[in-house]
Amino acid sequence: MGKIIKTILWFGFAGALLTCVFSGPASSKETTETSDRPKGNIPRVSALTLAHDYAENELAADEKYSGKGGLIIYGKVTSVDRTFGKINLTLTDDSGSSSDFELDFHSSVNIELQESQADKAKQLRKGHRTTVICKDVEDTAGFVEASGCVFTDE
Repeated sequence: MGKIIKTILWFGFAGALLTCVFSGPASSKETTETSDRPKGNIPRVSALTLAHDYAENELAADEKYSGKGGLIIYGKVTSVDRTFGKINLTLTDDSGSSSDFELDFHSSVNIELQESQADKAKQLRKGHRTTVICKDVEDTAGFVEASGCVFTDE
């Protein structure tokens, strides 16, 4: 009986050790907000300029904005919602010159926020001005979309 208990304890210890070694770091939900932000010298652009650049030439805009280690985007909030479980907001012209009737996909950017930003997103209202730092940006079927975004302290 003692030999069986020793064998069970040995396999339990070995299993626990292997789990620790191969499980990797803790879940991504445990990361801090500051570690989610891109690092370095990050380009800054208005949502309207970004949308227009993509509308005029997607290849040139990709070269200018994608793969730069992040992008700071600022503008006026036109919507805040949850789509397919993801927090989204739409930013457009920050100058206050656009009316709701002028808004289309050539003048706005869809911002996909990280889940850690939910509380701040709940405070936003249509017309508020905000700034986000995003990990990536791309044109998807004619819509400019930025992903992996967090609010800045601006």
